[in-house]
Amino acid sequence: MIVDRGAARIWSPARTCHREDIEVRTPAGLAFVDVTALLAEIVARSGIVEGLVSVQSLHTTAAIVVNENEPLLLHDLRAALERAAPRHLAYRHDDFSQRAAVPP
Repeated sequence: MIVDRGAARIWSPARTCHREDIEVRTPAGLAFVDVTALLAEIVARSGIVEGLVSVQSLHTTAAIVVNENEPLLLHDLRAALERAAPRHLAYRHDDFSQRAAVPP
């Protein structure tokens, strides 16, 4: 328990913890999904008014980026990802016949 004497607040993790799992389905290929509204709904349902939100992806080819949902920025990010890993190229990890020899 943490006591903030200056603000006269008492914080106890046992009373202020909420966990909720969500699934976000995306189309095949590159997609940017804004989950801000969904997270705001979850926080509102939790009843917690102050704290942190932790978001993680359990999928190896997914990423979480915190940034403005600004169309020109998303265009730039899409272009940068296309330059870094062009979709038209063949990638060895996509060849399942070669993956058999790779341990999980």
